[in-house]
Amino acid sequence: MIKEAIYIEDYKILVKFTDGVQRQIDLQTFLQNTTLPNVRKYLDPELFKTFHITPWGLCWGDNEWDINPIDVYHQKI
Repeated sequence: MIKEAIYIEDYKILVKFTDGVQRQIDLQTFLQNTTLPNVRKYLDPELFKTFHITPWGLCWGDNEWDINPIDVYHQKI
C-alpha cells in the first residue's frame, strides 16, 4: 500500500510504500504517448501535481486516471 507520494519535478513522483520500499516514477513518456484525452490533459504541469493517494493507488481528478500501486512497486511503469 502507498504510504506517501511526493512530487519531485517535471513528471516525476517519489512513491513510498508502507513496507519502507521507495520508487521514483517518471510519467512523462506515458503522458506524451497516450491518446486518451482525459489522461493527456495531465501534461499540464499544474494539473499533474494534483494527484492524491487512494486505496487503488495514485489518482488524478475524480478517478479520471489512476496508477496501480502494484505496477509502481514492481517498476512496471
